Formats: sequence, C-alpha cells, structure tokens
Amino acid sequence: MRAGGNHVSEARYVLGHSEHEIGRLIHQADMLRPITERLLREAGISRGMRVLDLGCGAGDVTMLAVELVGESGSVVGIDRNPEVLDTARRRADSAGYRNIEFREVALEDFSDPEPFDAVLGRGVLVHQADPVSQIKRAARCLRPGGVVAFQEPDLSLPYAYGAAGFLPPVATQAWAWVYGLFTASGAHVAMGTQLHGAFQRAGLGAPELSLHAPLGGSADWAGFAYAEDTLRSLLPALERFRVATAAEVDAPTFAARWRAEVARTQLPAILTPHVAAWARVPAGRT
Repeated sequence: MRAGGNHVSEARYVLGHSEHEIGRLIHQADMLRPITERLLREAGISRGMRVLDLGCGAGDVTMLAVELVGESGSVVGIDRNPEVLDTARRRADSAGYRNIEFREVALEDFSDPEPFDAVLGRGVLVHQADPVSQIKRAARCLRPGGVVAFQEPDLSLPYAYGAAGFLPPVATQAWAWVYGLFTASGAHVAMGTQLHGAFQRAGLGAPELSLHAPLGGSADWAGFAYAEDTLRSLLPALERFRVATAAEVDAPTFAARWRAEVARTQLPAILTPHVAAWARVPAGRT
C-alpha cells in the first residue's frame, strides 16, 4: 500500500510515512511492477496519452506510466503528503523524466482545465471511507471514453487461506494480525474483490478484472525479507490497536522463521494478492 496519498486520514493509514516505510514501498513497487504494467497495458495506456496518478506516493506508478506514454505524453501524480512527493520528484529528476508533474493536493480538491485520457490508482481505495465516490471523482477528470484503472489489495484472501490450513503456521498468524489490524483501522480488507461492484455503483459498468499474488518458496525469495519489513512498519499500529505485541510479532526473526516453515511444510509463501480493474467512461457521460 502507498505512503501518503490523497486517500486516507492520518488516523486511518496504519503504515505511516517514515523514511523506512517509503523505502519499503519502493521495494514493494519493484515486486508489483509486472502486475501494474500488465494492468496499464491492458487498459490501453499508450504513447501520447495524458495520465493522472492518484495517491502517487514515491512515484513508482507515475514513472511506469510515463514510460508507456512516451515523450509525446505526460503524467500528473497527485498526493497530499509533501515528504513523499519530495522523494517522487527527486527520483523522477534522477531518472531524467521531464514530462511528469507532481502536485500536493487531495483528489477531492484537485482540478485541471484539461481532461485526462486515463486515471490510475494503486492501493488507494482500500483506505477510502467511500471508494465509490472516489471512483466517480476519478472519472470526472476524464474525457469521454477515458480509462479508469485501479489496482487494490485483498487481505481477506490470504487470511482465508491461512484459516483453511493452506499456509504455514507463522504466515497464518501474521495474516491474522494484518487482517485484524486493517479491519480495526476501518480499511476495506477485501477491496480487491469489491472492485467489481464498486465500478458498477460508480456508473462505469462491470470492469475488466484480474487477480495476481506474489508467490515464493525458495530460500532466496525476496518476499520473506519484504514481509519482515512490512511487519516492522506495522508494529506501532499493531500495538496501538492491541492486535499484537512486539514480543509476539518478533519482527527481526520473522523472515527466517517463515522461510524455515515453508521448507518444512512445503506450503507456499504468499504476499498480498492484488486485483486489477479497469473500465472506460461511457461516451457522452459528463
């Protein structure tokens, strides 16, 4: 999930905005890039398009989009967290992108005189009080026939896998903690699978959908260390919401324990599944 973002109040976003968390999100973006790139290509993001990235965070989706639109296109990334936007600007400048603009603004306050060809969001709706309203706001930024595309996590799936005995015990417990924390925070823990209905209630019809989840099991799989980093970011909130204590989580040994259990049980390791959804604004809609 994204740091900062126009999508959440400080009381609800449980991962925080620390330097460690921004680094973790950049690592996450590397793992999610194939999933996100597939979504953008299937949604028709291509050269010459003008694209809006909601809750752009450290700019990973923004920079992926600008690679697809090329020098003849442009991308605007919006976020309301100034610190993470500073990171995004530095990264875009370092990469040599000149057709990216980052703005500090929430979606509900955003306006632009020129309509966009596509609006994107990754890990945005999961923390929204009203995801359908946010999808509607996104669609209003588009020209007729423009594309709305979201990629959202679904924490209910690994929670259910663990409860059914399909995951190693240490992962089953971790997913129970994560599910409990995000439920307590008011997040939409099944936002991924809820995209189907949310798009329709927003007036966009049934979206194109796909489900993806990073899976691993080899001793050198990067997902073990990433999961440990995620628990470190979540630990203050886990304790604040009284879901788990630092001693119970034992974050510094989590990767090693999970790796050992995967080897022992031969059950797979799974990171957060994501659902990708996209649809076009109906022609003639205002």
